[in-house]
Amino acid sequence: MKKIVFIVPIVFLLGCGGGGSDSSNGGDTNLLPTSKTVIMVPGQVYLALPGDKLLKTSASAQVKIMHIDGQTRSSVELVSGSAKIILQ
Repeated sequence: MKKIVFIVPIVFLLGCGGGGSDSSNGGDTNLLPTSKTVIMVPGQVYLALPGDKLLKTSASAQVKIMHIDGQTRSSVELVSGSAKIILQ
């Protein structure tokens, strides 16, 4: 198996999943949110699945992404700066 490691200093979107926005809920404001935001801690490894979004929240953010070919998940680690993951 091939292992790929990236250092990403920019916004990175994981996977091709996730549909667009759908405004056909008729204005119902009692719906549960469909995503959860995780504030990343440097040195902590997080699991990311297709459709999850990784956003840097500081200009100096560097993130290490580890992905194994043939798998749908990736491991994400904040190296420096600050970032967050929006889980779908």
